[in-house]
Amino acid sequence: VTAYIGIPSNTTEVEKRAIRDAAEQGGAREVILLYQPLCAAVGMGLDIQEPRGFMVVDIGGGTTDIAIISRCDIVLDRTIKIAGDEMTNDIIEWMKRNHNFLIGEATAERIKIEVGAALPNLNSAPPEIVVYGRDMFSGLPRQMEISYKEVAYAIDNTLSRIEDEVHQALAEAPPELAADIYTNGIALSGGGANIRGLAERLSHRVKIPVYVAEDPLHCVAKGIYYIITHKDQFSHLFM
Repeated sequence: VTAYIGIPSNTTEVEKRAIRDAAEQGGAREVILLYQPLCAAVGMGLDIQEPRGFMVVDIGGGTTDIAIISRCDIVLDRTIKIAGDEMTNDIIEWMKRNHNFLIGEATAERIKIEVGAALPNLNSAPPEIVVYGRDMFSGLPRQMEISYKEVAYAIDNTLSRIEDEVHQALAEAPPELAADIYTNGIALSGGGANIRGLAERLSHRVKIPVYVAEDPLHCVAKGIYYIITHKDQFSHLFM
């Protein structure tokens, strides 16, 4: 059995060795590592072999990968440990601080998925949802309604930190690739890309078109599948 595994672009050699060891202990006879931003770009249909610049922001659970890609290579990358899990924790803390309402991680994740938003004013707003938790004063179970506006305020700082990293990556991009990115736009992938209004918010910050990939949650998996079924074109990406 060969295991193909996507990893963040700044993964250290020690971390790569740990990933390989874990996969081999799980039954893999061969382990091939691939950088997630490249896989995401392929999975969303970008022709990364072209001599043009593309920018991908892959917002996963534990990390956000920001990469500028050209000629099948990562020209510039920034990986930060700020992503979907951080937003989930933001929601838990917001509910504690503003409502004295204790919820679990699963409930916070549901809130993020069903009414998660990057902007407090959306043209197409999702309806409020009812969630259940525990009152921190009485210790008794209770319920409350939560709207997308509250989530937007709850995760604002985390999104701002991601925006700062994207802005910094653009500032460091080679000028000719920066021009390509301005034309091509920035592609968002990963589960975090599903946050409503995120593309609009990021575009407003960096003054460049931003779009969400089709089926962003599975871009990396689709990219890995395409790469391993076209090994003649992409074998040099295997680690």
